[in-house]
Amino acid sequence: MRPSARLVLPLLVLAGAAVGCGGQRAAAPPPASGDLALLRAGGERTLVVGAGGVRALPAGDVAPGGRRLFTATAAGSDTVVAALDVRTGRTLATRRLAGRWTLPATVAGGAPDAFAPGGGTLVLARSGAAASSFALLDAGLHSPARVVTLPGRFSYDASGPAKAGLLYLIEHHGGAQYSVRAYDLAADALRDGAIVDKREAGEPMQGLPTARATTADGSWVYTLYRRADDVPFVHALNASYGVAQCLDLPRATRSDPASAREWGLVLGPRPDTLLAANPALGMVVSLSTGARAPRVAHFPRGAIGATPRLALSPDGRALYVPSARGVLVLDTATLRVTRTLLAGHPVSSVVASGGRLYAQDGAVVTLDAATGRVLRRVPTSAPAGALATVARAGV
Repeated sequence: MRPSARLVLPLLVLAGAAVGCGGQRAAAPPPASGDLALLRAGGERTLVVGAGGVRALPAGDVAPGGRRLFTATAAGSDTVVAALDVRTGRTLATRRLAGRWTLPATVAGGAPDAFAPGGGTLVLARSGAAASSFALLDAGLHSPARVVTLPGRFSYDASGPAKAGLLYLIEHHGGAQYSVRAYDLAADALRDGAIVDKREAGEPMQGLPTARATTADGSWVYTLYRRADDVPFVHALNASYGVAQCLDLPRATRSDPASAREWGLVLGPRPDTLLAANPALGMVVSLSTGARAPRVAHFPRGAIGATPRLALSPDGRALYVPSARGVLVLDTATLRVTRTLLAGHPVSSVVASGGRLYAQDGAVVTLDAATGRVLRRVPTSAPAGALATVARAGV
């Protein structure tokens, strides 16, 4: 499918920050001793950074809210799925599945990302020579898994809201071509036809998923794809109804493969915007899901060698872009850089949490978002781009 840049999508209600109301900004509280930063440190472990330093847990999928970690471990010919308490490391529940299952990732080279909206259902995948299977487990691991098996090569893409009852899968056709398909859980059947932009129904879908942003209710899933010798695009999936449209980034975003992997994506401050930024290219794009054309702005380049984790301030006024030069703070109205935090430090990920920022620059650094003052620094051995989420104390 070759996306069109001239699409008019319906006005979307995106989750995330509300537009700020102005007034004096309250000072950020010091880092609470119970706040935990979670880093997805490759295929072997998850690092938890808190007041007691750094603890290691098995690799897995962090549940929404950051309080539970789910793992899938081979046990003979079976797989044991476990839910761990992030704060204590204690095993809360387990469920044994026959066969070898994995926690799927939805972007290339990314960490597992297989929770349905709301975090109530976990999806695992199993691939074979002639068929593909998916196991749906309740997050409490109380009930046996529901298993969906299909002939052919499929991989997990997304889950729709519970009321929609849809599981989205990628059907691989060989080479770089694939289709997005919808599995109707109520009908227990794969829906006919691929989910495509109807304006380009005859064109094949191609690209590598690089970054993703999802509304809190899971009704919209936005995936940024990079393509060889072409511009990136955002695939907008309406997960409630099983329809999709695409948004091209401007032609100026075309780049070499190494730079193309440094696109990050975040929901914008308005209900009809997305923000994409690339430290290697020194470029930020504001994409409108309405009729407005994309806006492009430039900032000093600073490649980080990984897919960046972007963040939006709670009031929606600031976009935090990690780069080799530090954390660039961009005004979301003008797309101009207003200041740089941790100047001179190579930062690969940023998480905004209340009045604090958590940045990864080899250490996990806690900053006062209002002043940029460093409140705490905890060194880690995690790879670039590993900072995933923050579990707030008392939240």
